[in-house]
Amino acid sequence: MVSHFEYFQVMRFMKFILRYFWFVFINSSLILLNGQTHILVKNNGLKKDKPHVSIKWFSKNLVQEKPVYLFRKEVDSKTWVLLRQEAFKVKPSIEAQAKSLDKDLNTFEEIINGRKRKPIVDFLMLSIWVKSIESNPFAEFLGITYTDTTAEMGKTYQYALKASNNPYDLNLIISVEYTISKTEQIIAPVENVQLSPIKKAVGINWKQDNLRFWAVNIYRRKSDEQQFTLKGGKPTMVNLYESKEEKNKRSFLVTDDELKEGGLYFYKIGGVDFFGKEGALTAEIPIFIKDKYEYI
Repeated sequence: MVSHFEYFQVMRFMKFILRYFWFVFINSSLILLNGQTHILVKNNGLKKDKPHVSIKWFSKNLVQEKPVYLFRKEVDSKTWVLLRQEAFKVKPSIEAQAKSLDKDLNTFEEIINGRKRKPIVDFLMLSIWVKSIESNPFAEFLGITYTDTTAEMGKTYQYALKASNNPYDLNLIISVEYTISKTEQIIAPVENVQLSPIKKAVGINWKQDNLRFWAVNIYRRKSDEQQFTLKGGKPTMVNLYESKEEKNKRSFLVTDDELKEGGLYFYKIGGVDFFGKEGALTAEIPIFIKDKYEYI
C-alpha cells in the first residue's frame, strides 16, 4: 500500500521527469560528451569600473567528487596565480533566495545530494548539464563556475584547473588565450540559416557550432503581428540519439509546424552560449507557406 506521502513524491518526480524529458533528445556539445574537461571564458564587460570575466568548466562527470583549484596567468608569463584559496566542489545546498525564484532547483538539489544513495542516470545528467547553463546559482552549487574581478584590462590570460593548490604542479587543464576588454562578449549570429516551406510547417537548418553555442532561440511572427514569439518558450536543440539512417532521412534540424497555409511568416534566430546568454540575432528571414494544392 502506497502512502499519500510516497504517492506525492512519485508524482512530483514524474512531473519533473516529464518537464525535462526532452533534454534526452538534444544535440549536446562536445564539451559534455567527449569525456574531457573544457574551460570556457567570457567577458561580461565592466561593472563598477572593473572587468568581470566569467569562467565555467564542463566535463563528462559534471558532479565533481574531487575538489579542484582555479589558476590564472598572463600569456607571456610562466607563473600561475591561484585565484581562490578555497577549492571548488559541490556545495551542501543552493542559496535559499535562488530556490525561491526557481522551484526546479529544489529537485536538482535533491538529486545531487542523493547521488551516493542513488547514482545519477545518463538522461538526468544531461538535464543537470542544461540546468547548469541556464542557472548560475546551480552552477555555483556544483562548483563549476567563477567570476574573475581581478583581471586587468587589455591583458591576455589563460586559466587552468588543477587537483591541488600547488602552483608548481604541472598537471593542468588549460583554457585558450583570452584578452580582457571593456565590452561584453556576444556571440556572432548563427550562420547559414535556411528556411524551407513544407505543408503547414517550416523546415529550419543552420550551421551547428558546438564550440560557440549549445542551442538556438527561434523567434517567429506572422505578417500581421508586431512582436516575435520564442518557439516553445525555451532554447531549441536537435536530436542527438538518432541512428545514421534517421539522420539521412531527416531533411531539417528543426520543423516549426501548425502554421497556416497561404501565410507569410518572419523568423529570427540567435545562438545561446554556455553561460546562458543569447547571441546576436540574424536579420529577419521571410517565408511564405504555400497553399495545399501547391505541394507535390
